[in-house]
Amino acid sequence: MLSRTRLTKYSSSQLRQWVSRSVFSVAAILLAAAPVLSAADLPPIDWSGNVGYTYRSLTTGDDKTISNQYLGTLAGNTYIWRPWFAQVGARLTSTLDNTEYGGGGDTESKIATGELNLNLLPQSATPFTMMYLATDSRVDTTAAAPSNSLNSLVKIGQDFKTQRLGLTQAYITQTGHRYRAKLDFSEWDSSISGVVEDQSMGFEADLRRPQQRLIAELTTQSTERVRTGEERDSLIIEADHFYFPRKSLRVDTLTNIVQTDDSFKVASTNGSRETDQIQISSFAFWRPQDRPLTITGGSGTLGGFYQLTKGWRLDARGDVALLDSDGGSSTVTNLRTGALYQSDVHDLSGYTYQWFANAFAATQSSDIENRQTFGGTLSHDLGRFWVPSDFSTIRGSVGQSFSPNIQSGNSATEYRLDHTMTTSWNHLRWGGSSLMQAILQDSRNFGDQDDEQQFLNLQLSRTQPLSRLMSLMGNLTWQTVNQDFGSLGTSETETLVARLTFQHSRVAGIPRLRYLSDLSHSEAANDIGLDRFEWENRLDYNIGLVSTRLSWRMFDQGGEQTDLIYFQVTRSF
Repeated sequence: MLSRTRLTKYSSSQLRQWVSRSVFSVAAILLAAAPVLSAADLPPIDWSGNVGYTYRSLTTGDDKTISNQYLGTLAGNTYIWRPWFAQVGARLTSTLDNTEYGGGGDTESKIATGELNLNLLPQSATPFTMMYLATDSRVDTTAAAPSNSLNSLVKIGQDFKTQRLGLTQAYITQTGHRYRAKLDFSEWDSSISGVVEDQSMGFEADLRRPQQRLIAELTTQSTERVRTGEERDSLIIEADHFYFPRKSLRVDTLTNIVQTDDSFKVASTNGSRETDQIQISSFAFWRPQDRPLTITGGSGTLGGFYQLTKGWRLDARGDVALLDSDGGSSTVTNLRTGALYQSDVHDLSGYTYQWFANAFAATQSSDIENRQTFGGTLSHDLGRFWVPSDFSTIRGSVGQSFSPNIQSGNSATEYRLDHTMTTSWNHLRWGGSSLMQAILQDSRNFGDQDDEQQFLNLQLSRTQPLSRLMSLMGNLTWQTVNQDFGSLGTSETETLVARLTFQHSRVAGIPRLRYLSDLSHSEAANDIGLDRFEWENRLDYNIGLVSTRLSWRMFDQGGEQTDLIYFQVTRSF
C-alpha cells in the first residue's frame, strides 16, 4: 500500500501573496520592457463587455416582490511584447440587486467577480497558464425580508466569497508525448458553512506510441472546513492504457487507486477514518470486419456474438464474481446463451409484415443457491402507408408480442402478452401542416403475479403561417392510463394538455421587434394531479448592440395564481 502523504496547507493570506506576486511579476515584465518599446510597439487591447438593467415583479396572492438589478461586465485581452510570448486576459463583472418585499423590508445584494488569465509561451513546447478567479457576494440584512415571504428573489444568508488560483505547466515533446503539472488553491467563505479551503496538486502524463497509449494522473488534495474542524486528505492515482496492435483487436486496462484520510476535531466527533480503494480492470475487444464472430472479455466476463446468417445471430456470455468481506467470501457464476432471428420485410398486398424471435437460457450458481432461467420473445408487426391525396398521408401499424420468462425454484414465473396499434394522418395544405395521431397499447402479465395495463394517447396539432411574418401553432393531447395490479389495487389517470402559440416577427412594421404569445393548459382527472394554466406574452427588440425584452407571465396551479413581470435591457460593446 502506498504511504500516506499530507498536502502542505496554505492560508488565505498566503494565497493572496501568491496572487500578488504573480500579478507583480507580470507588471515587472511590462515595466522592464517599457523603455525599449516605442508607442507603435505597445500591444493593442481588445475590449468587450456589456451593461444592463433588469426589473422583476413577482406576485402570488398578497405577497409581492420587486427586484431592480444592475449588471456590468468589462473584459480585456492583449499580449505582452509578442503574441507568441505571453497572452493576458481579464474580466470583471459587477451586479447590484435591490429587492423590496410587500410585507415590509428590503435587501441589497452586491456580487463582484474578477478573473485573470495568463498564458506564457502558448505556442511553444512548454506553455504555462495561470488563472485567478474571485467572487464576492454580500447581502445587506439590516432590513431583511419577512421570514414567511414566498417570493424571495434574494435568499438571506446565502452570501459568500470565493477565490481560486490555478497554475499549470505543460511540456510537449517532439514525439507527441504530453506532460502537465498542476497546482490549485481555492477558498469558499460562506455565512452558513464558514470557511472551506481546498488545495490540490497533480501531475499528468499522456504517452503516445505506435499501437498504444498511456494516460496517467496523480493528484493529492486536501479539503478543510475551518468552522467544524473537519479535514480530508486524498491521494488519487489513475492510469489508462490502450493497446491496439491491429484494427480488429484492442485491449483497454484501467487502474484507479484512491486513499482518503478523514479527521474530525470537534469534541463530539473527535476521531479519524481511513479509506483505501483499488480498482483494476482490463477489457479485450476482438471485432474483425470480415468475420462473423466477435468476442469481448475482461474483469471476469467473456462473451461473444456469431452472425450465422443475415437474419440469425447467436450469443453466449459468462462471468465470475468473487465477493470478499468481513462476513466471509462467496463466488457467483453466471452463464447465458441465446439466439435471435429477424425476418426480412415482406410485402403482402400493399402491407408490410415482419416477425422477430429470440430465446435464451441462463443459469446462476453461488454458495447459496442455483437458479435457471428460460425466456424469450416472439413478436410480429403489420403496417401500411397510404397516400389518399396529393396533400395527405396515412400510416398505420399493429403489433403483437409474447414473452415468457420461466425461472426455477421459488422465483416468479411470468408470461407477458402485448398488443400495440398506431395510426397517424399528416396533411399539408394552405401553407401549413396538420397531424392527427392515436396510440393504443394493451399489456397483460400472466403467471405468479397477474397485472394489466391499458394506454391510449390521442394527439392533434397544427402549424399555420398566417403571413410572411406571423404564424400560429396549436397542440391538443389527451391521454388515459388504466392499471390493475390484482390484490394491490387499480389506478386510472387521465390528462388533457392544450397549447396555443402565436408569433409575429415584425410588430407594427418595426424590424427586429418580435412578439410571442404562448398559452398552455393542463388538466389531471385524479386527486393527485393539479390543473395548471400558464400564459406568457413577450416582446423582444434588438437594434445594433442593444437587446431589450419585456414579458408578462401568469401561472395558475391548483387555484393559486402567480404573475411575473420581467424587463431587461442590455448594451454590449
